[in-house]
Parts: sequence; structure tokens; C-alpha cells
Amino acid sequence: MKLLIKNISISAMLTVSIMVVTFVALASFFSVASYFDSIYYRDTVALQSGMLARLAAEYSVSELVFGYQKEAEENLEKLFLLPDIEQAQIYDATGNLFAARARPGITASAPQNIGEVKQPLQNLFGTQLEILQPMSFKGTRHGTLRLVASTASFQDYFASRLRTMLISLAVVLFLSILLARGIQGWISSPISQIIEKVQEMAGGNLSSRVVTPTTGGEIASLCHNVNAMADALEARISKEQEAAARYEALIGASNTGAWEYHADTGFLWCSPEYFSMLGYEIKDFDQSGRANLEQTWLDLLHPEDRDMAGQFFANYLQNPEGMYQQNFRMRQHDGRWIWIWSRGKTLRDSDGQPTLITIGTHIDVTERIILEERLRQGEKMEAIGQLAGGIAHDFNNQLSGMLGFSELLAQKLEHEPQLKKMAESIRSAVLHSADLTRQLLAFARKGKFVSRPVDIHHLIAEVISILQHSIDRRITIRQQLNATAPIAMGDPGQLQNTLLNLSLNARDAMPEGGELSFSTANIEFRERVKGHDLPPGSYLQICVTDTGTGISEEIKSRLFEPFFTTKQQGKGTGLGLAATYGAIKNHGGAISVYSEIDKGTTFRVLLPAGVPDGQSEIHASSAVGRIPGKGNILLVDDEALVREATARMLENLGYKVLECRDGEEAVDLFRVISHDVDAVVLDMVMPKLAGPEAFAAMRAIDPKVKVLLASGFSINGAASGLLKDGAAGFLQKPYQIEELSQKLHDILKS
Repeated sequence: MKLLIKNISISAMLTVSIMVVTFVALASFFSVASYFDSIYYRDTVALQSGMLARLAAEYSVSELVFGYQKEAEENLEKLFLLPDIEQAQIYDATGNLFAARARPGITASAPQNIGEVKQPLQNLFGTQLEILQPMSFKGTRHGTLRLVASTASFQDYFASRLRTMLISLAVVLFLSILLARGIQGWISSPISQIIEKVQEMAGGNLSSRVVTPTTGGEIASLCHNVNAMADALEARISKEQEAAARYEALIGASNTGAWEYHADTGFLWCSPEYFSMLGYEIKDFDQSGRANLEQTWLDLLHPEDRDMAGQFFANYLQNPEGMYQQNFRMRQHDGRWIWIWSRGKTLRDSDGQPTLITIGTHIDVTERIILEERLRQGEKMEAIGQLAGGIAHDFNNQLSGMLGFSELLAQKLEHEPQLKKMAESIRSAVLHSADLTRQLLAFARKGKFVSRPVDIHHLIAEVISILQHSIDRRITIRQQLNATAPIAMGDPGQLQNTLLNLSLNARDAMPEGGELSFSTANIEFRERVKGHDLPPGSYLQICVTDTGTGISEEIKSRLFEPFFTTKQQGKGTGLGLAATYGAIKNHGGAISVYSEIDKGTTFRVLLPAGVPDGQSEIHASSAVGRIPGKGNILLVDDEALVREATARMLENLGYKVLECRDGEEAVDLFRVISHDVDAVVLDMVMPKLAGPEAFAAMRAIDPKVKVLLASGFSINGAASGLLKDGAAGFLQKPYQIEELSQKLHDILKS
């Protein structure tokens, strides 16, 4: 052996030494490399699978959050591009299976306690590696992704490495060394790069990408798939973030509640604004599925709207053409009802066919509905007022004749007591009818109106004094007079009647007793008062409240109509609240009513406060008995009955009377005999030439003509302007002979 060694050349020895060293080194290296390579390969598979689990979890969490099961399963299907992946499953936060995929021939296994997974876990069971990855969105955990990878490829790889080592050692050690080093460099470099880039992506840098090797193969395919997944994930997240931001900004800015309904499952999703407009928070309701918001919507609907609204929506879903929209009432957290305008539309697929998803919005339109209703009510009341005013005017004309003749008849029957009593009964009936027409004119805002400063607190005290002697002792009267400036401009009589009417209605609403309260307050409106069409300014608020039976919505809509009453026949005319409405409107104010059944009612009156600059007071002349007179009176009236009765009254007072049927005839006659006419009694409403035009024509003939205006309407209409232009006085029909004599006496004396 020694001789042999000695005879071996250095180069051979070196070669042998190198070969021995190489063999030993290669064997040792291969053994160690095989051992560490197996560990490295196993860890790489685990790391790769964990990385894929993280990416897949991030990529599929939005589908889990919004319930897109089909899209989630499509995402899981892509994972099987990797040969080691055998199973992929997504579980929700409660541990229920949401989506799953498995390779053909693989039976899916069921995990234990998967709902309790809080952080990534990896478990090795025989030839299978289990990866559990929590799925979170915006800091909130929504579920868990479970991947099961096979380690069979690792075992095959290890056996192949042993065979390669034996063959390499037997054939060419040097090539085996180079090949081993080449394989090591070829494998480790791309994987290291993948790990590095995936870690960057996991850190939030979705723009990071893996450089794909030019050698091709599985590593290149893995790099390409990782980049493709990152591209898709980045684009999807970006698009969803932009859409969510736009959607949230739009919904928040418009104060609109959004909803989404799935017809197949009955699942209803609602935005936070949907509940905030009702005074709730979204957390107040269960959103786990059907248990949920569909029934909540029905429960919050007004009982009168529930069946109609539910059926209307169901009908739309059966034939989802165009837009779905309807109005209904929903209950707020504080118990109040608001009007909701619900609009929606069923989504359609790429072929234009309707899907099972309908999206829409809820908008609070309570204020608009109230304004529209008040506008309709105002227009209706205005129309009724015009009709009532016309009826009252014509009725007053007839009453004028009846009143005049009844007074003359009573005078003629001075020595016939029984007949005189009958005539006076007729006169009393006429005066009572005249009072009814005054109430009609008050409603029509055409009644007699005297404007002066009125202390409302003093007026309330007078009303309470009257009520204390006329209402049930079981009714308690209370006051809360908080107005520091209780002065309003108006007619004391009309305002007192207004408070009395409201008080007596309150009394009738409390047959078993209760509480009647008066309250006042000063209110300043900086903008026009919506619903009442009141200009900005200072107002005096008067509230009359009872604890009675309340008023239904149906009755409230007709409350101020003339002749509308809920009282028994003979116990009410239906003109009290109508006159109240007209009087308040005539004062430039507003009246509204709030009522709850079995709880009570509040009438709220708003009157302009203070004394306007330059406001003159108008006082009505009081009758002091019949005053005889002398002179020529030109009487102008188109109503024969009025003309005849007034002529007889004038003659009874001692005047000579010239009668005309209309303004045109009167002007023609006055042009001839103006120097012989001491005064003119002129009706305001006539054919051919009305009172104002006839007055102007007579003034043109004789500027000093003394004209006493007469009308079934009030002094506040056209008569007010004529008085400013020089008319001598005004009489509102029907008038008594005492009033007529007093007015003519005052005019002729002046």
C-alpha cells in the first residue's frame, strides 16, 4: 500500500485526493444538503402555502363580508393552480362554512373550533399540512380561510434526491457538485425573491411585484400567478375603496338612507343613514340575515300603511319594470311618525334580465308632505271662504230687507201688541241670522274688523272670568302666560270670540272633566314661517290646550270648514272654528292644531306682535236711538227688497227718497239733480256700474257729495279705500233703522 502510494504521481494523488475529498465532501454535503433541503423545502411549502393563504384571505374577505359566495368559490378555485393544494374552505366568524373547493377525489375534512382562530396557524397531520388564516377587513375579523396542502411532493422529492446522489456519486462527482450548486442557486434565488415580495405585499405594499425567471417552469408559473393575484387584488381593493368612498360621501351628503334587498334569501341590508333618520343606530338591529331587517322594516311601518306598502313592494318584485317608488309612514325612536319616500330599482345582468337584487333609497319627505297638505288645505279653505263670503253677502242683502220691514211693521203695530210681538220675533230671527252671516264673513275674512292694540293677557283674563261661570266645575283652568310683550294688533271682539270658541270646544272635548290651559310666548321668526306663509318678524303665540278626547286626522282635515261639526244636531252650527280661522287669517296670523286621541288637543295661534308705526284706530259708531231727519236721499241698490225696505225706513225717518236700481242709472240721475241731493246711500256690489265706479263718477260731478256706503261685506274691503278717498261713512248690511238714522245724522250734520 505504501509502495503503491509512493508510486502514485502527485497529480494522480491530487486527483485521487480531490476525488476522495470531493467524494467525501460530496457525500457529506449531499447528506447534509438533502437533510436541510428537505427541511427547507418543507418550510418553503409551508411558507408558500401560508403566504397564499394570506393573499387568498385578503382577496376573498370582501366576498365574505358582502355575501358573494359564488365569487368566493371562484377565488378558491384559482388556488388549485398550485399542485400541492388539496382543499380550500372559507368559514364565517361563527364557524359556519361559507365557501369550499377540493380536488377531485379528495374528501373535504371538517376542522375543529375554527371559529376561535385569532391568528395564522399551521398543523402537520401525516402527509397533510393544514393552514388556518383569519380573514379581516378594516380591523374587524369576519371569518377564517383553511387550506390543506399535500406533503407527498416533498417525499417524492426526497427520494429523488437520494437516487440522484447515488447516481451522481457513481457517474460523475464533479458534475453532481456543479449540478447541486446550480440547482440550489436556481431554486433558492426565485423563492427568496418571492418570499421577500410577498412579505412586502403582506405589509400593505400591494404595488410590489416578483421578477419572473426566464427559465420558465413551476417557479416562473408561481411568480406569474403571485403577480397576477396581486394585480387583481390591488385593482379590486382600489375599485372597492373608491366606490365605497363615493357611495358613503353621496349617502352622507344627501341625508339619504340606502338599502339592498335579495329576493331569493329575503336578506335586507341598510345603511347607517337609513336608521339615523329614524333616530336609531344600525347596531340596534340584528343584521345576521333574515331574522332581521325585513321584519324590522315592516314593524316600523305605520299600521295603516303596512299591508299596502308590503304588497306594493311585492308586486314590484314580481314585475320589476322601471322604478319602484312609494310613500309611507315610519315610526321614529321617539314614537313620532315621519313620511318616507322609498325609491328603488332591480339590478339587471349583462343580458338585460332582472336579477334577484333590488337597491334603493329612503328619503325623509315629512316636511314636504306637510307643506303640500297645508297648501291643499289652504287652497280649499280659500275656495270655501270665497263661496261663504258670497253666500253671506247675498244673504245679508235679503236680511236687510227683512230687518227693515220687520222694524217698520213693529212700529206700525204699536197698538196691536200681539201682532207687534210677532213682528219683533221676526226681527229677532233676522238679527240671529245676521249673527250667523257675520261668522261666515269672519271665516271668509270679509267681516267687520276694528284694529287696535290689544293686551292678550287681559283678554285671556276676561275669557277665563266668563268661563268660570259657564263650564263644568270638574274642569280646571290653568295659565302659563310667559309673553313679556303681550300686545297684538287686532279687533278685541273678534279675538275674544276666538279664545271663547277655542275654550268652548275644549270644554266639549272634556265631558268628564279635565284641564284647560292658556299659555303665551313671544316668538321671533328670522325667516318666512313654512306652512303658514307668515313673513319674518315678531309674533305673539297663544296656546289653548285641553286634556280631552283628542281629534282624529280625518276630522282635523275638515276642522275649520264652515258648517262642519261633530256635535249632535241642534248643539252646534259648525261656524265657531270657521269664524276663528277667518278671524286669525284676517289679523295676519295663523292657527294650527296638534292632537292625540285620548290625550288632548292644543290649538296654537300666532298673531303679529306690537303696534305698527302709523297704525290708526278705527272705532265703530254706536247707535243711540232713531234720529229723525230732513233732506233728499238718493238710494242706490240693485236688490229690490233692500231698496224698498231702506226707502221706507228713510221715509219713516222724515227723508225724501229717490231710488235707482244700479250705479249707471244713479250717475245719470245725479248728473241732473246733484244740486238737490243731500246724501247718497250707495250699495257696493251692483251690475253695470259697481259702487266704487259710481262713487268716482259722482265725485267727478260734485266733489262735495256725501256718500254713505252700504255692503254685505265689511269695511275692510273696497269700502276702506273709498272712505280714504272721501266717502262719508259705511253701513254693513243688515242694518237697523237706528244705525241708518245715526249715520245719516252724522253725515248731514258734518
